[in-house]
Amino acid sequence: WYSKLKRITAHDQHISNEINVEEISHLSDQEQADFIAEMFASISTEYEKLKNEDIVIPPFGAKEIPHFTPQRFLPYLQSIKVNKSNVKGDIPAKIIKEFAAYICFPYSDILNGMVKCGEYPNIWKMEVQTPIPKVFPPKKVSELRNISGLLNLDKVTEKIFGEIIASDM
Repeated sequence: WYSKLKRITAHDQHISNEINVEEISHLSDQEQADFIAEMFASISTEYEKLKNEDIVIPPFGAKEIPHFTPQRFLPYLQSIKVNKSNVKGDIPAKIIKEFAAYICFPYSDILNGMVKCGEYPNIWKMEVQTPIPKVFPPKKVSELRNISGLLNLDKVTEKIFGEIIASDM
């Protein structure tokens, strides 16, 4: 069972994807990571921040808050794409798909709690950034492409909520 689990999760302790960028090679590893992250994050300065006072939420009652059953989420969990890459430390899509009938129960509790409280879990607000060279070897940071990775359950949640929001519009 252990070897099968390792195969399903694509576990490999010997993979090394080290990228050396000449332009920042004189910096420490942490300074390089910070420099690349700042460059990728610069897109957030292109738009004005959303102001809380601009958001108007009409009053609503408890009956108007949607309640989800585990059976509603089961098809979403079973249809997760297993050929996509996973973020390090995430539950592999193959495991989610294989055990969807069990996962859908706590998952529905999480989503019902999110909707009731109006809060999205902080762990799902993050994405993992992976710099991939546009040319090899990269000499400047501008020669790196940003690949974003989200946690698998966050992807499923965004798909579900996106469909709900689109149908509501």
